[in-house]
Amino acid sequence: MENTSLRSCRKDGVVYARGATDDKGQLLTHLLAAEAWMKTIGDIPLNLIYLIEGEEEIGSPHLEEFILEHREKLQADVVVISDTSQFGPEMPALCYALRGLTYMEFIVTGANQDLHSGMFGGIVPNPNQVVAAIVAEMKGLDGRIRIPGFYDGVKPPEGWEVAEYEKLPWNDSDLAAQLGLPGLSGEKEYPAPVRRWYRPTLDVNGMYGGYAGKGAKTVIPSIAGAKVSMRLVSGQNPERVAELFEAFVRERVPDDCKVEVIRYQNSPAIIIPVDHPAMQAAKVAFRNGFGKEPLLIREGASIPIVAFFVDTMKMPSILFGFGLPDDNPHAPNEKFTLADFHRGIATSAHFMDVYSEAAG
Repeated sequence: MENTSLRSCRKDGVVYARGATDDKGQLLTHLLAAEAWMKTIGDIPLNLIYLIEGEEEIGSPHLEEFILEHREKLQADVVVISDTSQFGPEMPALCYALRGLTYMEFIVTGANQDLHSGMFGGIVPNPNQVVAAIVAEMKGLDGRIRIPGFYDGVKPPEGWEVAEYEKLPWNDSDLAAQLGLPGLSGEKEYPAPVRRWYRPTLDVNGMYGGYAGKGAKTVIPSIAGAKVSMRLVSGQNPERVAELFEAFVRERVPDDCKVEVIRYQNSPAIIIPVDHPAMQAAKVAFRNGFGKEPLLIREGASIPIVAFFVDTMKMPSILFGFGLPDDNPHAPNEKFTLADFHRGIATSAHFMDVYSEAAG
């Protein structure tokens, strides 16, 4: 069975549909929790605001403007977002930190048109090779990023964080096998959870230029480029990282080529204090909803709107993840188990109860 449709189907206690776990299913848990409360108890002891938008996958280009325009109506004591996951089956988790994101593209231009390599090879620059050389120099095979100043401000995990990730049933070999790899890569002096959550990264997301079709075409391309994402951690300044990246690229483009550097996205890493009253209420809610203590984890991905809520709106944000890591978001057979769906509803209802008491 393969389901890529927006229409859902149910099989063996699992709902399959595009958006089942990312993010319609998780959103629905909070709506149904409020509905169940009103049907069984009556008035909800909190003022709830539901903010639903459909542009998250393209960077939410209008969301910040909308929130600022309606700032007074949307101001809240706490924001609850469900766009993360549990650590694994029967392992509920509260995410207290997200990496930031700086996304860049650079485009190298040589001649004013594609050229024949037999006629012009040896006397004109090849943008493909310029881009390849710059990309190769950015990051070593050991996983170390070579851009000077890139690691400025990066701090190791605190002692309590080490204790938390050491609780996790983390198995490098199993994860590598699941991904079809002989082993995990990266900075081997750091354990995998640290590389995944506490260390910044640089990844080339795409490269283009020249001829990539079937067969041969002896072309020297006029232009070539690369798209690069950098996941940042607390202590790194996204604007500063973007400046360092641009300087690194420009210093390495030869005089016989031109370069354009484009900045697409800059958002800082976020850490939510685990002793915040809303986080403490969330721990109790997960304990009641899932029947076990939630793990405290970080997330290697980025949710830029969280940084906006925290830094601009001054609203603490709590990340409730009810899905599973293998729920296939954005892919065929995206899914959400009904068991986790129902536990998510219960957890959301318990949070309303516990947080309303804590907030007075």
